[in-house]
Amino acid sequence: MLMNDSIYIIVPHKNSYQLVEQFILFVREVLENHNNVYFVVIDDHSSDGTTMRLKQNLYNEDRLIFLKSKVEGVSAARNTGLNYIYSLTEVPNKWILFCDFDDMVSPNIFEQLNKSDSWKKFDYILFGFTSSSEKFSEAKHNSSSVGFADFPLTDRYGLILGGTFISQNTRFNLNAPWGKLISAQFLKQNEIYFDEELIFKEDLIFNLAILKCNPTIGMTTGVYYYYYINPLSTVRNFISCINEQNLIVLNKLNVLIPNSVRNKQFLLRYFLAKSLVETMHLYVFSSTHSFTYVESRKKFYEVTTQKKLYTNLLKSLYIPTFSKKSYTVIYMLTKLKFFNILFILMKFKPNRK
Repeated sequence: MLMNDSIYIIVPHKNSYQLVEQFILFVREVLENHNNVYFVVIDDHSSDGTTMRLKQNLYNEDRLIFLKSKVEGVSAARNTGLNYIYSLTEVPNKWILFCDFDDMVSPNIFEQLNKSDSWKKFDYILFGFTSSSEKFSEAKHNSSSVGFADFPLTDRYGLILGGTFISQNTRFNLNAPWGKLISAQFLKQNEIYFDEELIFKEDLIFNLAILKCNPTIGMTTGVYYYYYINPLSTVRNFISCINEQNLIVLNKLNVLIPNSVRNKQFLLRYFLAKSLVETMHLYVFSSTHSFTYVESRKKFYEVTTQKKLYTNLLKSLYIPTFSKKSYTVIYMLTKLKFFNILFILMKFKPNRK
């Protein structure tokens, strides 16, 4: 039961004025019905008045904490929230949820936590999520009553690199910071923060840093996180330094994945293959930049011939097993250097996730 425990929901935001009304409804529903829940809202250098409007509408909510990040970027914003929670007394009784400003956590999770203490033996608890391109202002919280159990799957590093996976007919995501309840004491004791050097895949490194510290991992098949597929999301933006960022991440993976993990080299190779496909999406054929044929062709050959990061991968016979068939198609076309086919496929394909 929650009784002496408190849950802090960390929510960074930047220029999200159009989503304020939905967020206000979400906050009020949670705070009016659950006394042990707090929101830590961090302004990541917004310039559209989001924070002001939130304060005007939620001025009487004493469990709503407003902070401003000193350094720009979502990692710094989340770290601002973490530092605030780490500074509180009685950290052992504090728990952390991460939520993006355009998403929502189902209030049902707090009702479930109140039913028993079985979840308190874990440091890191996964719960299910659902996604939609529709906003969740009228989302139905219809998760069935389910308990908490040990996380049974052994290939944890593979699941983190893969992202979304399905277990017991429920979708989970080990890659993202959301979709999990984490002990504040565990994070503080192990000095775990988001890597502010990264503008890409910082969530992956955060979760790997947690995993390296051997947390007790639990799970519930309850679906308690609503992920909004936002067409304006930063995960779809053009990333000019993506190749450099992927090299940094690869080096960090080499440190964070223990040598005792038997399939470590396979995991590193899988990461490179997935990164190559993502580079096609976010650099060569970015949906947020209208590159010409010549510009895209130049970037394509830059990645496939000039970047040492992918040299051995492209020469090898390795063909990864992706959860998305489209990733396999893009990977093979890139490997074969069939640029013209890729250009047509990527430029005329409907809005992609």
